Amino acid sequence: MYAIKGFRMLFVPLLAALPACSKAVEFASGNANVVAPKVYVDQTFPAARIGSDALTVDPGFGTVTQTLSLSEKPPVVMALKQAERGFVEDPFTQGRDGDSANEPFDVSTIGKLDLLIVVDNSNSMGDEQDKLKKELGSLTGRLKAVDWQIAVVTTDSSCLRNNRIIKKSDADADAAFKSAIDAGIDGSPNERGIHFAINALNGVCEDANGIIGTPYKFIRDDASLGLLVLSDENSYCTSETDDATCTPGERAADLVAKMQALKAEKERVRAYAMIWNNAKFPVLCQQNSTESYGSRYATVVGAVGGLVGNLCALDYSAQLDQISQDVGRAVKLQFSLKFAPDAKSLAITMIDDAGKSRAFTDFVIDGKAIKLGKVEANDRKIIVDYRYDSKPKFDRFHLSGKPVAGSLAAFVNGVKVDAAKLAWDDQNDEAVFSDLPGDDAVITLKYRADDMPLRTQFDTPWADMDGAPVGVTVDGAPATPAFDADAKTITFAKPPTDGAAITVAYRQVGAKATSYAAQLRADAALRHDVVAADAQSGEPIPVTLQGDHLVFDEADVADGRQIAVKYDYGDSGDVLSQELANEPIDGTVQVEALGSDGQSCIDHLTIVGKGVTFTCSSDSIGPVSIAYKFVAELYTRFDVAGVPAGSTRWEVFVDGQKVPSFDREGNTVILSSSLLTVDSKVRVIVSRLEK
Repeated sequence: MYAIKGFRMLFVPLLAALPACSKAVEFASGNANVVAPKVYVDQTFPAARIGSDALTVDPGFGTVTQTLSLSEKPPVVMALKQAERGFVEDPFTQGRDGDSANEPFDVSTIGKLDLLIVVDNSNSMGDEQDKLKKELGSLTGRLKAVDWQIAVVTTDSSCLRNNRIIKKSDADADAAFKSAIDAGIDGSPNERGIHFAINALNGVCEDANGIIGTPYKFIRDDASLGLLVLSDENSYCTSETDDATCTPGERAADLVAKMQALKAEKERVRAYAMIWNNAKFPVLCQQNSTESYGSRYATVVGAVGGLVGNLCALDYSAQLDQISQDVGRAVKLQFSLKFAPDAKSLAITMIDDAGKSRAFTDFVIDGKAIKLGKVEANDRKIIVDYRYDSKPKFDRFHLSGKPVAGSLAAFVNGVKVDAAKLAWDDQNDEAVFSDLPGDDAVITLKYRADDMPLRTQFDTPWADMDGAPVGVTVDGAPATPAFDADAKTITFAKPPTDGAAITVAYRQVGAKATSYAAQLRADAALRHDVVAADAQSGEPIPVTLQGDHLVFDEADVADGRQIAVKYDYGDSGDVLSQELANEPIDGTVQVEALGSDGQSCIDHLTIVGKGVTFTCSSDSIGPVSIAYKFVAELYTRFDVAGVPAGSTRWEVFVDGQKVPSFDREGNTVILSSSLLTVDSKVRVIVSRLEK
């Protein structure tokens, strides 16, 4: 086989290999009112039509058989584009569990104490006075940890016993206290304990005869206030049955009001009453007509808190211990936290004097303020655990629009979430995370908004289109949409994806080549008519010889159809030199000896231009096949279809390079042949600026 090497073979490319031509053209404009141009036409043309020819020369019989490849002008490619729905980004910020806080508070502390003691000094106290002198004197010893001061008055005088307030810091404090409580039993039989207690709290010295003495100041601003009454009768009142009808200043409510008015924090006021109760302890107290239960004193204790003891007890130790432990404490029931707590997270632990702890739930919360309910006498401290600055946390997020299926993506603090951990709840229009995003996470949900349907049908209204498209691609992949010849539309079973580049290759009207150069010898006459037949089927094909060209009916032309044309010159030796019908493209001529005896002849084949000459005689060579390619047509004019009316902008590219200058006649682009090679691709983009 003989072949001339070194020239690149040229073929019309298949559609799948054609460029998609989908990149948008960019335009610069200084007019702020002008938006990006809309591309109406994006069309690609081949620069040439390449033909192929073959002939079989039989020198022994003087015949030449030419095999033609009928052709059409290569298809042009029109670029279309699917609509592209825009991306939406919905931002969210995840909630948080809140920061944790742990705050301890003292419920009760050993602090300052102002203690007012009212001693019944009436004659009926004869049975109890010895007991009081003996046991009450130990009270100061029980208040060792307290910064106390004590004022002692009686049920018939608010003047200070021994004319002094006894202070812990006094050198004779214990002796002075014991002396003060030894009040005797020669006082008024009308025990006006409430009246004189109010006077003492006001610093008024008044005796049983109503004589006013030197005033004094007993109450310290920063101390707790305690009241201890020791009496075997009720406080005197004009009405022994109805406290409300007592003279003002003698009612239990009046004493309560006075004590609470002295201290803004009500928990810093306490009252204690060791009163007659013969029913419980009948041994010490002797029943007589003047002794009675001190109900008004008990009412005071009940109102402000404290302890009702029994004056008739054989041993005061337990009562005095309880009183001293309680009265010596500064109890606080309301506290302010540093932060407003998340109420559901708040937990309070109560710790008592022994260090034992328990959960405490008797409280109310208002903003940062916590108010405790009832606390026990030995409760010492609370520990408040809580979280603050919390915000609800979510694993589901409602989007502003509905995403296109498969387009939803999530980013947490800029990091993309694994698609397997993100789902779309179509019923509730919510994005759902399988893993809860962390506290304060910045969440971005990005998706294409499903705000319009994608197109399945596209128009192909190009006037120069001849029949159905010869190929369609979507993003470079071959596709087979349905074609409606009447409506000139292509329809996809499923819409191409957003922004997909669609190419439609089609043949133009009049693209069929009907005239082909004949394989004639200029120096020899044909003995018979030229005969043509389909190379595969052998079916005769009508053909006429017009000058040096073969002309076929357009109906018989199909791209790539092989036609065998036979020329009969009659004598052997007449075809040892042959002029080809077309000038071959360099490097494409292929020669093959079909007989068994002609190899050496074709080794000495000479090709000059279109001429082929053998050096052997007709007796030395059998049939020889010659095949080659040639430029059937080189184009410089390119007719553009589908150009819209109105002002348009034209751009032309040759092999990807923009052509700075070109001619145009209407919708036909005209290029200089110097810009083109036989395998060039010409791309034309027509756009219109829209305001």
